[in-house]
Amino acid sequence: MRSLRLASLIFLTAVGGWWVFKPASPYVAEPISTVEMHCFAETQPVPYSFCINRVRGSQNRDVVFHFHGRNGDATWWNDSPSYSGEVVRRWAQTQQQAPIVVSISFGALWLLDDSLMAVFEHEVMPRVERELGEKPTRLMAVGESMGGLNALLAALKMPNRFSKVASLCAPLATVSPFAALADIAQFVFSSSTSMKRAVMMMVFSRKFYPSEAHWLANHPMPLSQRETPRSGTAFYVTCGAKDEWGCTGASEQLVTTLRARGATVDWVPRPGGHCDIETDSLADALVAP
Repeated sequence: MRSLRLASLIFLTAVGGWWVFKPASPYVAEPISTVEMHCFAETQPVPYSFCINRVRGSQNRDVVFHFHGRNGDATWWNDSPSYSGEVVRRWAQTQQQAPIVVSISFGALWLLDDSLMAVFEHEVMPRVERELGEKPTRLMAVGESMGGLNALLAALKMPNRFSKVASLCAPLATVSPFAALADIAQFVFSSSTSMKRAVMMMVFSRKFYPSEAHWLANHPMPLSQRETPRSGTAFYVTCGAKDEWGCTGASEQLVTTLRARGATVDWVPRPGGHCDIETDSLADALVAP
């Protein structure tokens, strides 16, 4: 049976790209009633967009960069039915001053590798600051799924730039996409990763990581093991035990590594599937000193 599953993984990976990258049905975010959102689009040096979200009446000048999940866009933070809507409602219920949330998008599917990180740091962030008209009191980041991966990359590639980073259900793996297939299969079969998600992770990885060297330089797992201690950045990491991307084991390993290197990390394991998020603790983490 194990050999059959391994053969299936090889076959599906070889032929699965056509449905992995097929366009998803566009999801239209439902605006949060208390949030004022203003969006902007740029074409240089690469196309990107961002939306500035302010809760009416808040005097908080902290800025949280939001990175959306796959097939999302810059409007996805301002979505009442999603976890972000629950976060905003938690801030209101507990009478906490909401930070400014700036949601960034480079398209439906993207990774903050060295090239795109340079654009984000040297073009996007200054552009956002000019639009805000002031420097943030504190800078934080949050992202879900693909965005959770990008939030980790922002923290690890920009040492101590962010006071806090929340990575939600990031599809992390403990093995390189260039590892022996048997090692990849061992990771897949020992985790909650579904066959469909395993194929998607393989195809995505080969798209974004053209070589082992590129993976080592642009993936949170190897980056966390060799970079300097992150004592200036606090992390909030969460994943569901039944997440079909199988991220629990890798997330636990990441948390152990970050703590060993001096970072403060809140590890929030959840019982459910993909992006099972405990919104109260997340909301509190994004406004706590």
